[in-house]
Amino acid sequence: MSLRSPGYDRSSYATTTLFAARDWIAGRMQAEGLTVSTPNFTMNSPGGSITRQNVLGMWTGTVTPNEWIIVGAHYDSRNGNANSTTGTPGAEDNASGCAGVLELARVLVPRQPGRSLLFMCYAGEEQGLLGSAAHVQSLTTNNHLARVQAVVIMDMIGYSADTQLQALYESEPEFLSYMQRFGAAASTYVPQLNVVYSTNPFGSDHMPYLNAGVQTLLAIEDDWDIYGHYHRSTDTPANMGPNAQAMGGAILKTNAAVLAELAGLLPPAMFSDGFE
Repeated sequence: MSLRSPGYDRSSYATTTLFAARDWIAGRMQAEGLTVSTPNFTMNSPGGSITRQNVLGMWTGTVTPNEWIIVGAHYDSRNGNANSTTGTPGAEDNASGCAGVLELARVLVPRQPGRSLLFMCYAGEEQGLLGSAAHVQSLTTNNHLARVQAVVIMDMIGYSADTQLQALYESEPEFLSYMQRFGAAASTYVPQLNVVYSTNPFGSDHMPYLNAGVQTLLAIEDDWDIYGHYHRSTDTPANMGPNAQAMGGAILKTNAAVLAELAGLLPPAMFSDGFE
């Protein structure tokens, strides 16, 4: 899978284009054999309260189905005008992360993981992490929060300013050992990727899970803050640069190795056919 969307504008304030993206993601999840739902949540907009949807594709574990692992990314996007519903292609931020969610589903699900996997794409991230917060609230309301063993969030995984690939893994200090599992996986399976850690998390869909005390991290490429097309109408696949496939693939291979272990699979099996 290339790190790109079908080209939809995906502002959470939009309707037709956002819903088309939602349905496209749902169709891809269904094609991977997942049970798909699109749970509603409400959010404010310049025109008042609106209803939007997350996309959730669930694999029910074959051994311990009540132990859940969440793999998530936001599918909404924006440009410099937070209220604009056009000119929001969001290739790097965050079609790249959603492509990662779908690719990990493609690789992991055919091996029939023992633990349940929830593959999620959230709306409302750009307005304050609203989709992921709604999911955490749903988990709490339904007494399912304790089922969640680990969460991996991906946000902006496809840009590198040069061929020196570096990824940032970010979480709370109490989950440092969890982050270090990803660094160890990169050393073993993706030695060209340099992993750095931050224990000062902020700003993406890992935060609602961390605030609820769930073992969670964010995977993001470490050049995100110098990406020249961040929150611009020029955030298109062409402008992600020549290192996009290598950068995204390195993060995904790292994540797949740890997720395989968490799900009761052997990482080498994940890599036998490579990543698209």
